[in-house]
Amino acid sequence: MRKIAIKLCGLNTERAVEAAAGLGPDFAGFVIYPRSPRHVSPETMQRLKARLQAGTKTVAVLADPDDALLEQVMHTAAPDYLQLHGAEQASRLHHIRDRYHVRLIKALPVRTANDIDRASAFENAADILLFDAL
Repeated sequence: MRKIAIKLCGLNTERAVEAAAGLGPDFAGFVIYPRSPRHVSPETMQRLKARLQAGTKTVAVLADPDDALLEQVMHTAAPDYLQLHGAEQASRLHHIRDRYHVRLIKALPVRTANDIDRASAFENAADILLFDAL
């Protein structure tokens, strides 16, 4: 049987991180997307992640990041995973993985059962697929 992993996402304050740390999640997500109300800078992510329990994997949540942002995130925040929520294609994920040697989560929007068929395109590009029901 597969183990269910728990990810708490949108952490953007010390209080939120401390509450999350008390729950012992497998993953802690930090949204680095200026249009999100939960947005944090890579510098803030780096500072907040230090308050997590050892063993909690950190995730930088991004949407269609350019190379400059990826450089900043990887060098400043050094997440364990990048979670990509944009229109990234599998080829872009391969490029990111090859360049940064980071694990990838690809979020795929799901409205109908047909949307799940798209997941096969990311089978070898992402370490984890996240189906985001809209």
